[in-house]
Amino acid sequence: MAEKNQLSSYYSKIEKINNPTRIAAILKNILEARTLLRVTLPGSPTEYNSTLLDINRKNDFILLDELNPKAGHKQLLQAKKLAMLTRLNNVDVSFAGHLQQTLVQDDIAIYKVQLPKLLYYRQLRAHFRIPIGITEIPVNITLDSEIELKGELHDISAGGICIRFAIKLPANLKRGILINSCVVDLPEGNQLKSKLEVRFRGSEDDKGRALIGGQFVKLDQAQQRMLERYIASLDREIRRKS
Repeated sequence: MAEKNQLSSYYSKIEKINNPTRIAAILKNILEARTLLRVTLPGSPTEYNSTLLDINRKNDFILLDELNPKAGHKQLLQAKKLAMLTRLNNVDVSFAGHLQQTLVQDDIAIYKVQLPKLLYYRQLRAHFRIPIGITEIPVNITLDSEIELKGELHDISAGGICIRFAIKLPANLKRGILINSCVVDLPEGNQLKSKLEVRFRGSEDDKGRALIGGQFVKLDQAQQRMLERYIASLDREIRRKS
């Protein structure tokens, strides 16, 4: 019941935007940021990619780049409808569209789609708690003294993690300390590797485990994408259980 209440609170934060001026402003920000659009088509489980190429408020349409993989092109021509999701400044923006016309430029399809009348605007959660009962996610940290500490993932966000330990932690592991190596063993053999700045050393949780919270330091682009994909998978799990 507690989980259900958490989910209800989470989804109540979704904002529906139907003001044309505000819709145009958000789409302009997406266009200028060149953010990737994740596109789904009716009756298809496959997710395609596209980008926003232009916004024409006067004639009430937007232009989208050809779907990738290209197998989505024929499906879109048949379905005429598509749903789009992108992330802008840590906010999920989603909207639906209706295909009006297909143009071709340099052998690449360009889709003329009706300007959306409604956007869904959702601030991402600050963190995702790993649900009890799923596979534990090991985390290994290495201190300056070459001491390796093994823990488990407690919380994760786009900016950092909270780690729980079943052992007594060194006294010098406190706020402000830079951990030179933090390795999170994500599912499917992926490893998230980063330096970690300790932001808090929490009291033990209800099972007697110590907690350390830290902020990722200088994640490279590949690691950042891996982190975002993992957070997105947790988000989908939350949606599935709602």
